[in-house]
Amino acid sequence: MFKRHRLLWFCVVVLLFSAIVFSSCASSEPTATTPKEPIKVGILLDKTGFIAFTGLDAEKGLDLGFEEINYQFEGREIQVIKEDAASDAGPSLDKAKKLVEQDGVCIIMGPVNGGGDQAVFHYLSSVGIPRIAMQPMDVPDDWDRSKPYTSFAVRGSGQSMAYVMGAYTHDVLEYGTTTMLTADFIAGHLFTQGFGRGFTAQGGTILNEVMYPPGTQDMVPYFLQLDKTADFICTWWPGSDGFVGFTQYKELGLKIPIVQPEDGGLSASPTALLELGDSAVGCISCSIYTYTADTPGNKEFVEAFEKKYGEKPGPFSGAGYANVQILVEILKASGGDTSPTALINAIRSLDIETVGGPVKFPDPEHNISTCTPMIFKINAQYEPEVICLPIVNEKWTPGGTRLDDQYLIEWP
Repeated sequence: MFKRHRLLWFCVVVLLFSAIVFSSCASSEPTATTPKEPIKVGILLDKTGFIAFTGLDAEKGLDLGFEEINYQFEGREIQVIKEDAASDAGPSLDKAKKLVEQDGVCIIMGPVNGGGDQAVFHYLSSVGIPRIAMQPMDVPDDWDRSKPYTSFAVRGSGQSMAYVMGAYTHDVLEYGTTTMLTADFIAGHLFTQGFGRGFTAQGGTILNEVMYPPGTQDMVPYFLQLDKTADFICTWWPGSDGFVGFTQYKELGLKIPIVQPEDGGLSASPTALLELGDSAVGCISCSIYTYTADTPGNKEFVEAFEKKYGEKPGPFSGAGYANVQILVEILKASGGDTSPTALINAIRSLDIETVGGPVKFPDPEHNISTCTPMIFKINAQYEPEVICLPIVNEKWTPGGTRLDDQYLIEWP
């Protein structure tokens, strides 16, 4: 009898121990009701400094995009952490390090400023965190495909956008000669370089090129250096420089048409165009986004934007909203996996339409997507009226500019 009771107690103890172990193990595993970790997204916006208009504009599109998905992906919270890149390389790099090393973000968007773009480009590559650019990315001439760069130009490169504009100016507008006036810093050089390659590759001639210091308040001395026999002036005026340039162009009574390799974020801005008035009418340029474009979902986006903000979206509002569309597609492709490798592979597989045009990476070894510049003309109503959405077949040199001998653009 004693042995039987001892055996019974032994069985009870074993069962209790097993239940405790099982309970302990089960509690360490996530259950159906255990919330998953949030997806942390870092945003670097230039909200102060000389290109503050880009960050303020982009923020509106980003906010609207995240609000529409309720800051969630398949029930999982998306935490958006914004920092001011301050239109400068130093703050851009410092804030990028903070987002990665303190906040633990899995992906970064921005910044726009050229110095910050390059600083963040190399830092994020060193730590393996992916980034999707907000603008046509400034691709360094020494881009080495063998290195594991983690920044992705989802709107092509500045050189490729400008290349298309150069080709368009010669092939479609049928201009043969140009005189150039552009800001003397990295983005200005890249845009001018790309435009010049596209224009001369098709038979155009550059008569002379004048560079001016960014922030110049008196453009007259530089206008006087231009070759007045040219068919058009090629200008690139970033931000507030455009107000000075367009205004003094009109005051001087110049009649030579203006074509821009990229609009500098100014001439596609509804507010800025109203302030510029007639001085910008007739200017032909291109942008990463224009509210008059006939792209999938753009009409609905413009209506929602006007309802929320009481104005038309600017180019970076469209880019910000499109970046949210891109982020959702990245997460779908990765199955919600936010590890760097999964996200990078998902970015490379993108093939989607956004309000800013298609995003696809034709070269798996290169982080530059298709280039779809929205070519427009400022009409009498001060609107950036889209006149061409070119279909571009991308083939790239290591520096990001399309190879001249593989040039293929279909003009609709």
